[in-house]
Amino acid sequence: MEEEIWKDIPGYEGYYRVSNMGRVKSLSRLKRCGCGFYEEPDILLKPKKAGSGRLYVSLHKNGKRNNLYVHRLVLITFVGPCPEGMECCHKDDNPLNNRLENLRWDTHKNNIIDRINNDKQVKGSRSGRSILTEESVMEIKKILFRGGYKIKDLASKFGVAISTISAIKNGINWKHVTLGDDYAHTEILQ
Repeated sequence: MEEEIWKDIPGYEGYYRVSNMGRVKSLSRLKRCGCGFYEEPDILLKPKKAGSGRLYVSLHKNGKRNNLYVHRLVLITFVGPCPEGMECCHKDDNPLNNRLENLRWDTHKNNIIDRINNDKQVKGSRSGRSILTEESVMEIKKILFRGGYKIKDLASKFGVAISTISAIKNGINWKHVTLGDDYAHTEILQ
């Protein structure tokens, strides 16, 4: 079993620590109450989930509150500041797994490659903005292969822009939809 190591968060030394397991705690400190002072013990913070699915915590210092992502706190504390042009990458693309061994600073391009390799990249009809489905793109590709339709006519038929049909034709979009061996035997849509 891996040992949990705690370190002071840069800029919050003496206030907060983060562990290599991705947990954050508030350190014990004296608090003022009506009759004097009392010592508040270490408190493990419960992270909240942002709309992006990433976890964040609220850190307080000198009367100011900062909401900070847990994954960034882990890397900043254990590895150092984010190098220019880099971002925090989760190797397994699970935003809830903020263990140090799962995090690294890397380029946006390599982060996208991770997403593709982990099958987390939203593509095709899984995208909320997609008008076409994999089936309709397959039909478009078959029609384009066999010829006889103008790009503007296909765009009108499928309710998309001419540039969308052109991007499909040129292999820019919908690369994951490929023609099977039976494409030559498919009827052309009328």
